[in-house]
Amino acid sequence: MRVSSLLLCIALAGSGHALLLDRVAALETTVASQLTMLLDLQSRLTALEQTMGAEKQTTEVLHGTVAALGRQMIAFEHRTAERVRSQGQSGLTLVRSYNQGTDPFYTTSFSQQGAAAIHNHANTHHTVGIGEFGAVLNGVQFTTRHNDYSLAEADDTISAAEYISTWPPRAKAIEHPPVPPSVLNAGNVTAQMKEMREYFRAFHEQDDKHRDYKPYFPAIMCYLEGTWTEASNEVAEPFASERHHIDAETWAELNEKTAYLANNGQKNNEENLPILPTTVRDMRKPESGNTFEPVLAQWFYRVSCKKLKDDLPTSRFRVRNDLHMQMAEAKPVTRETLGNTARAVFDVDPTPSASWRPNRSFPKGKTRYEFMDELMSEISGFSGPNAFLKDASFGSVTGTYNDGEPMNTARYSRYYSLLEADAMGRRQRKRAFNDMLFAAQTTHSKVSPQSVCAKLPDPKMGDDNDAERTNYCKVVHSYDECSALRSWNASEVTGGASSAKCAWKVNKCEYQKCWTQRWSYAIPLEVVYLTPLGSWNPYNINYHANPSSPEYREVRNNRHGIPARPFNGTRQDTFYRTPTAFFGDLDEIDDADTSGGSTMVLDKDGNSHAVRASGTFIQLPPMGDLKNVRQRYPIFPVHEHGSTMYKEIKAMEELIMGRHSEHVTQIIAETRDTEFGVELELSGGGHTHHLHITPGEMALFRAGTRTGISKMTLEANGHQHFLAVRYDRDNVGKEWSLESCNMGGISFRCGARNGECTERTDVPFCCDGRCPDGHTGIHPLS
Repeated sequence: MRVSSLLLCIALAGSGHALLLDRVAALETTVASQLTMLLDLQSRLTALEQTMGAEKQTTEVLHGTVAALGRQMIAFEHRTAERVRSQGQSGLTLVRSYNQGTDPFYTTSFSQQGAAAIHNHANTHHTVGIGEFGAVLNGVQFTTRHNDYSLAEADDTISAAEYISTWPPRAKAIEHPPVPPSVLNAGNVTAQMKEMREYFRAFHEQDDKHRDYKPYFPAIMCYLEGTWTEASNEVAEPFASERHHIDAETWAELNEKTAYLANNGQKNNEENLPILPTTVRDMRKPESGNTFEPVLAQWFYRVSCKKLKDDLPTSRFRVRNDLHMQMAEAKPVTRETLGNTARAVFDVDPTPSASWRPNRSFPKGKTRYEFMDELMSEISGFSGPNAFLKDASFGSVTGTYNDGEPMNTARYSRYYSLLEADAMGRRQRKRAFNDMLFAAQTTHSKVSPQSVCAKLPDPKMGDDNDAERTNYCKVVHSYDECSALRSWNASEVTGGASSAKCAWKVNKCEYQKCWTQRWSYAIPLEVVYLTPLGSWNPYNINYHANPSSPEYREVRNNRHGIPARPFNGTRQDTFYRTPTAFFGDLDEIDDADTSGGSTMVLDKDGNSHAVRASGTFIQLPPMGDLKNVRQRYPIFPVHEHGSTMYKEIKAMEELIMGRHSEHVTQIIAETRDTEFGVELELSGGGHTHHLHITPGEMALFRAGTRTGISKMTLEANGHQHFLAVRYDRDNVGKEWSLESCNMGGISFRCGARNGECTERTDVPFCCDGRCPDGHTGIHPLS
């Protein structure tokens, strides 16, 4: 029994051991499997670490590539701008073209029907008509939308801090001058018109002894201004216009639309798409991380104005010698004739105010600081008229050109001075390398900044803190130590600097000051003279300024300014208050002119009056015997005029024509008639008709073999005239005379009816040197 029990125990023990061994074996298998898994995981982790390291390295390479490309784009933009600068100066390039020509001078340049595409919108209260044009400012080339800008200037009633708190900065309307008291006290409307004309005569002749016109005809300088702005998604409307706005809400939309139209050659029907560049302005390092991000900037331009503080005599202006503009129409014109058209551009007498005298000859030769610099110094940049800023770049304070006093760089300047002489020994300088650019500094955060850090060129330009910090930086001798040293913010540095730091430069640590500045650029565009017509209201016609009021809407509510449907008062875009009788014949208008002719408007009592536009004209309609009274003088520079080729052409022109300009004018006047013919115009009657005399006909008149001709006029005002005119070549200045005229465009002869004006059943006609509808003479167009 004991033996069998022992054997049973041994058997059970063996079986338990075997079970234990099985379990151990199973455990060993499990451990081995998990170890295999662990080794596999470790292998994968190692591989992942290697991949992540490679990806990190790849990321670093990509960041470096982006930074290099960004710097390359900045350099490319700089080179491109330098190339544009080297080809010409800041100025206008072209206006939109609508024609070709058999000779280059027939095609469009910076002027077509009007210089810089100017035109009349005299039916508006504050709008000045000017279309699209291309321009270059400080090497940046761009194209504007249709501008039609408002007569507005920087708001000088707010502080500089408030001015830079909005974008674009606030502007205020330039109000029309008051009516002279002698006009208001003259009596009835007829007497007021007579007295008002005398003020226009005094202005036209610049005779303040005839009437003290100066307070009532102020000069407004209007200018083209541009700057790089911090990038954003939305497109900011650059300036107020009653008629036009940018037809895009985002920059992407604007670029897409302009690229599409450039591809097919069409234009935006409303002319509301400018071409404005975008650029990489800087590579900026974020506060955290070691990467650099590109900083984009977008080009911003606007047309703005400034009422000048002093009277600007019109004798300061001279028609610019642009031969291609004299040759651009159907026949050549003299400079004097060109000056009475919208196509003319004017030069401004450069003589400074202190030495200028009336009636002196226009100076010739090199100039430096001149009269235009005085005018532009009245104009502020994007910090507003109440800001005073200094430029102390590299430790040297910018001074005014003539006396070296600290310059207010918040206003536009072209010439400046520094205490330190340059490499050529000069202290008086001109901005840019070779340009006529005006520039103004600003602190507006929307304007894209440029920064630079540099060692002071002369220790004397610094203060005691700069000397102490110079020693602080130079005691370390490694990049890491130098980078670990402290920096100083704007409140801790002087000399106009924005910050200071220790920087590693060529195996040494040096103290550097940093400057961050924002600048804008400008060129003069045109001078506009306001007149008392904007305030004169002899018929007491209501003006409704609020667009949301019912009275404003009622002005044009199913009304057309005709006797049956007169306008009910006036508003911004319906500004008719000048009596029609104040002006003489209706002048010709171009397609963009909205001023219109005689218009019927109701006064406060519901009486209808015939009136004409009271806003801004290029050249006012004739006022009785007073003609060619100009309100707008384009004075813009032209980009191409800065090129060497242009200078060569003008030098050749001067050699050929300069000393014989009167003779050339006479040749043009005499030969153009036989080369191009003559355009005659009927005067009087409240409208005009043209009669073309061909070159062949003129040759016979000049030779004396022909003294008269009968021809049909062009249609105007719904009818034509058949005229008989005579030519007397010996009656200099009065060669042409009207013999007879009919209304129906039917050929007839007066015969025994000479001296009579008879209305037959078929055709009314006159044989006494006039027309049945009031034309009283005929004369050649200049």
